[in-house]
Parts: sequence; structure tokens; C-alpha cells
Amino acid sequence: MGLIWGASVFVFSDISDDTYYVLLALVVTGMTAGLSATVPAVPFKSAIFALTAIPPAFWNLLEHGSEQSIGFAWMMTVFLMAFFGLSITNYSRFKSSLQIKLAFKSAHALLDDAIDNMGEGFAIYSGDGSILYANQMYQDLFSDANISKISPTGDSRIETLADGRIIKSTTHLTLRGHLVRVLRDITRARKQEEALLAARLGAESANRAKSQFLTVMSHELRTPLNAIIGFSDLISREDANLSKESVNEFGGYIKQSGTELLRLISQILDMSRIEAGRFDLSEEAVNLPILVHKVVNASIPLANDANVQIAIQVDEDTALWADENALRQILFNLITNAIKFSHEGGIIHVKVTCEDGRVGIEVSDEGIGMSPDEMELIFNPFYQSDNTLTRKREGSGLGLPLVHNLVTLHSGDISVKSEHDRGTCISVSFPPERRIENDSDARLRTVKK
Repeated sequence: MGLIWGASVFVFSDISDDTYYVLLALVVTGMTAGLSATVPAVPFKSAIFALTAIPPAFWNLLEHGSEQSIGFAWMMTVFLMAFFGLSITNYSRFKSSLQIKLAFKSAHALLDDAIDNMGEGFAIYSGDGSILYANQMYQDLFSDANISKISPTGDSRIETLADGRIIKSTTHLTLRGHLVRVLRDITRARKQEEALLAARLGAESANRAKSQFLTVMSHELRTPLNAIIGFSDLISREDANLSKESVNEFGGYIKQSGTELLRLISQILDMSRIEAGRFDLSEEAVNLPILVHKVVNASIPLANDANVQIAIQVDEDTALWADENALRQILFNLITNAIKFSHEGGIIHVKVTCEDGRVGIEVSDEGIGMSPDEMELIFNPFYQSDNTLTRKREGSGLGLPLVHNLVTLHSGDISVKSEHDRGTCISVSFPPERRIENDSDARLRTVKK
């Protein structure tokens, strides 16, 4: 286009004609006017236009040689220099502006990416509560019906979603009057807090149990030891002049206290072996009715002292493949526990059942019973409903936990039913594979063993 414009000076005009200067003025004016519109966007095209349009006219003016033509030529030179100077300046400004726009666009994209991946729901509201911006996580969380609408400025609240997630919502006011709301998923943190709290409470409970155990055990150990030492001292005194009957009586007390002390130490050792995984069952065929009668007979003195009766209901043909000593301890602990918590004149029922191939042992009493909270704790080692030194009922708190562990070693189940001041029933159930149907079954198991 510049070549056509420049060539038109030679083709259509004479230098002596005023039309030439008009066309020439139009060329200069057109370039100057187009400078502001086209140079910032297409500087190279504008420069090419000037270089091709002006030189033909400039050469023609110099060739004419008149003062008017030479003056006009110099005027065109000045315009051309101004054009190139302004073109370079505008292009530099355009390039700088373009770089700023690109940097702003890049920063805006980076900010959007950071907000979308910040791990929290983020949104900006106008002063009237209309949402202006929200990242993807906020949109996902806000779609839940349980998320409340925009909350007051500075408000912080905890909300639970339908899927169980726990969300903390916080709202702040900006300097421009906008509301910024952040939704944070604190489900994991809350679970960690709960786990830490449970661990702390468990540690505190274990520490209390240890202290209670040491307190109770010191009392339980001192009682038979004091009896042994006291009666032994009486018997050994030369000036006592005891009759044979008194010596026999004191000897019986010593034996009773020693037996109780041995039983207590045996429970502690058994619990420690079970918890360490070193308790081995010595399994054999056990005639359950005979074992029940033996344990009940051994418990009669304790029942008589407590003024409690024991009733037995067993199937005479029931046999079990188990550790006889462990079964004896299970029965003895259940019966003595029932005696300890029975009212005077009460009856303890010991029953052996066979239902659906499972062999069950049930010991029930009509004693003080337990609350639901106590029922959840009775199998915890060292737990007692009364852990003070002035308690009415003696015991180490190891009996029922030991029963529970011994039953578990036999792959059995244990359950408790109790009602406050109405009594307690503890049931033990062994799987069908432990029941012995006949003598040949017992011999076969012995061979396999």
C-alpha cells in the first residue's frame, strides 16, 4: 500500500501543481494519524508503510530544487524521524504492558491453582451474602445440605455432614466489606484427638488399676500372712501350754491361710503367663459332673460361712475335652465369686447344659447384682466394685478376668446377665468340637494328642 501511495506522486501529480503538495500532505497526515492507532499493535507494518510511501515523494521534492519543495522535504524528514521515535517508544510501552498482563494472568492462574489445592473450602461473599468466588472443595462441601448458609462475621462453628465428616466453618470480614468463608475438614484431626484422649484415659485407668491392685494385693497378702505368723507364734511359744485341740485348730487356720495365699499367688502367675502367651493347656477328657461336684464340695465351707446354699443341676453323661485344672479354676472362681456377692440365706445355682452341641456352664446367684457400667469392667484385671481397704468383700480382682482368659483359650464364650440387687448369672459356653460323645471319642483324641 505504501508503494502505491508513493508511486501515485509520480503518476498522478506534477510537482508544480498544488495537487502534489495536497497529496503529499495527505501522505504525511495519514501516517501521523495512523501512528497512534496502528503502531502499538503492528509496528513493523507501520514502519514498512512509511519507508515505502515517503522516499518517492522525498526524492521528487529534492529533484525539483525549489525552496518550497526542499522545505516540504525537510518537513517530511522531521515527521519521519518523529514517527520512528514514537513508534519505538510506543512499541516498548506496548511490550512492557503485554508482559505485565501476561505476568498478572500467570499470577492469577497460580493463585487460582493454589486456592483450589489448598485443602480447604474457600469462598468470597459480597456484603449482602451473594457468593462471588468459590473453589472446587468449597463447592463440593457446600453441596451438602448440612452445611449452613453464610454465618455472621467472625463466627466459627463445627458441623457434621451426612457422610460423617466433621467440618469447621469460619467467616471473616475484609477491608472492602466482603465476607471470606473457610471450610476445613477436621475429621482426621478430631479422630486423632479422640484417639489421644482415649489413650490418655486408658493410661490413667491402667495407672489407677495398678495402684488399686497394689493396694488390694498388699491387703490380701497381709491377711493370710498375719494369720500364719500369728498362729505359728502362738504354737511355738513355750509358755503357751496349748492343748492338742488348740494346736490342731491353730494348725488348721495356718493351713487355710496358706492355701488362700497359694491360690492368690497362683492366680497372679496364671494371669501373667496368659498375658505373656506362655500358658499351655494340658487337654484331656474331663468328666464335667464329677468335676462340678468336687469343686462345689470344696466350696461348701465358704458357702456355710456366708450362710449361702449351692444347688447343682448337671447331665451325668457330659464330658469335655479340656484342661482339667483350668476348668476347675473356672468353676471355683465363678462359685466363690457368687458366694462373695450373695445375700445371707441366698441360693447359688450351678448348672451344666448341652444345647446345639455346645457344652455350657452357668452359675447364678441372688446377690447384689451389677450396674451396666460395672458389667463392662468386670473382666478387666484388678477391677473390683469396691477398691477400698474397708470394703466388705475380700478379693484380688483377678478371678473373673482369669475365667475370661481361660475360657478364651478353650475357644469358648462367656456372657453376663445382671440386675442391681436381683443377682447375677455368668454363662460359659464351649464349642461342639470339645464335647466328647463316648469313650471311643475320648481314646481317639488321646491318641491324636
